[in-house]
Amino acid sequence: LDLDPDIPPIMADHNRLEQVFVNLVSNAIDAIDEKREHPEIADRTRRLRIRSYADNGQVVAEVNDTGIGMPADIQDRVFEPFFTAAQSPARRDGLGLGLAIVKSLVTKLGGRIELQSRAGKGTTVVVSLPLAD
Repeated sequence: LDLDPDIPPIMADHNRLEQVFVNLVSNAIDAIDEKREHPEIADRTRRLRIRSYADNGQVVAEVNDTGIGMPADIQDRVFEPFFTAAQSPARRDGLGLGLAIVKSLVTKLGGRIELQSRAGKGTTVVVSLPLAD
């Protein structure tokens, strides 16, 4: 998959959207599981919430988890190819391409992706895509 953001937008199809959301949900589940490995984190809430809605000509999907979260310096890098935010060795088996591919697909679909996270509290990823005519 070409990660060049200058390629013109493409049409959404179920395969591309599935790749985006399966990756985001998988990352959220991993982060929730990783939180169990940190007894110093008092909050043991395990929740994954997915919400979608239309807003100002966009369809917005939010993937929110109560996982391990991440500090700001890592958040700035999560969409870089070959970078992983996984802290535990058990989660470092991936290539670090998942979020880079997600961002590339979302961008090619004419959308945008944002991430907000707090260490020990969880992460929210917001994907905004243009509504179809």
